[in-house]
Amino acid sequence: MVKKKNETDAFKMHCIRNKVSGNDACVDCGVSNPDWASLNLGVLMCIECSGIHRNLGSHISKVRSLDLDDWSAGQLSVMLALGNDIANSVWEYCLNGKQKPNSDSPREEKEQWIRWKYEDKIFYHQLIQTFL
Repeated sequence: MVKKKNETDAFKMHCIRNKVSGNDACVDCGVSNPDWASLNLGVLMCIECSGIHRNLGSHISKVRSLDLDDWSAGQLSVMLALGNDIANSVWEYCLNGKQKPNSDSPREEKEQWIRWKYEDKIFYHQLIQTFL
């Protein structure tokens, strides 16, 4: 059950944005002050990358707004526990010579990167891939 935001939830959102390591920039392209999240991946992203994540399907990335959507206590807990730096230490373990896009990169480059990262899982360590 999803509950309405209260002062505690507002504080948790503030912490997700400002206290969780790496959450000051989009997990995939580095744009400052992202305001979208992937609940199951535990990361924050910009609006452009959130659209790409939505196109992956909810079985890969469950996208929600930090400001517009209501979140369950469990979803808030995941977001407080993970964050962009921890997630990228897994999802971008070994870049294999690939160049990560930045805020100025064309959408096509960002989409390719996100598909490599979350669909194809090409940056995972081999040991981790055996468990997926």
